[in-house]
Amino acid sequence: MVDSKELRNPLLLKPKEKFIFQKRENRPVLDSIENKPAAARKSIEVNAKKITEPPANKVLENINTEESTSWKSGILLFNKEDLASLTKKLERKYDIKFIFKSEELKNYSFSGTLRDFPLEQVLHALKLTAPINYSINEKVVTLSYNKDFKGTYSNDYKVSN
Repeated sequence: MVDSKELRNPLLLKPKEKFIFQKRENRPVLDSIENKPAAARKSIEVNAKKITEPPANKVLENINTEESTSWKSGILLFNKEDLASLTKKLERKYDIKFIFKSEELKNYSFSGTLRDFPLEQVLHALKLTAPINYSINEKVVTLSYNKDFKGTYSNDYKVSN
């Protein structure tokens, strides 16, 4: 059951369902609209309305719950996940930060299973399956496009360790 003062009613989830909760942020509108031209006032009023609208909470059905909970046993499962999303998970797992030198890389998708291996081994697996170069400087991993990649192109790369 999901219950919060932000929700109107408690929500009972069924098996294979996932609830995505977006906390409401009560951000003030910083600009005063009194001395603004009419067009600017309208824009500020529209933006103020967007800020105060309730967040878009939703229930997703037919979720692979193993993907969502596998991290507890040291395994990272992912299925057709773009590299931008995958690096967010790796950032949490390894306490590092990723920097993309090529925006194109963010859209490459990967499927696979990563067990509890050292970060360099994980990055090497990604490098073998996609046109990725990486460098590590302390707690920052920089990803760049490898124009000399000799692997086979695919829209979805399989990675398993």
